[in-house]
Amino acid sequence: IPIRNRRVRITKSKKFEAVTDFTQDEDQGILEELTDFMQDKDQRLSLRKCQLSIEEREIKLERKRIELMKLKKNLI
Repeated sequence: IPIRNRRVRITKSKKFEAVTDFTQDEDQGILEELTDFMQDKDQRLSLRKCQLSIEEREIKLERKRIELMKLKKNLI
């Protein structure tokens, strides 16, 4: 026959374990979110560096084009 309406006492150490487990799970979740955020940030920085590199090359090409136009103008 099962015992019903029995009060179960939770010891302080069990309560502490439960709180510790919950806190560790929460901390793990926060760490995972931070890791994801940092990876996203690193990817954005990488993309930005690529963009800047492309822009620098475009500027160099534009300068060369202008230089060639000046040379052409001087030849005419």
